[in-house]
Amino acid sequence: MENYQKYLHLRFQLIQIGSKYDLGHAEEALIDYVAFLNERNQTPTIKTILMAKELGSQATLHARLHSLVDRQFLNLDVSSDDGRIKYISLGKKGVARAKEIGRLLSGL
Repeated sequence: MENYQKYLHLRFQLIQIGSKYDLGHAEEALIDYVAFLNERNQTPTIKTILMAKELGSQATLHARLHSLVDRQFLNLDVSSDDGRIKYISLGKKGVARAKEIGRLLSGL
């Protein structure tokens, strides 16, 4: 039961972080997916994200991506080789959120 209590505490804290940054579950999933790929030394492109069907439809993902860029959770960087390719990485607020979650996890 102790592990379940830790889980509940962690879940509640993660919900509070999401609320603090005014993020929905789908937005958090998209940010976490980008962070996951970045941690694996992969820089996703818009095409990579749009192919991740579990994150939503292409139209929904495009709107969500641009909203998160406008709100500084994600960055879009145009490829110097091909201007049609845009790379996605964590933005200022995305990094701050990741650090906050990291501190939370290190306290377990």
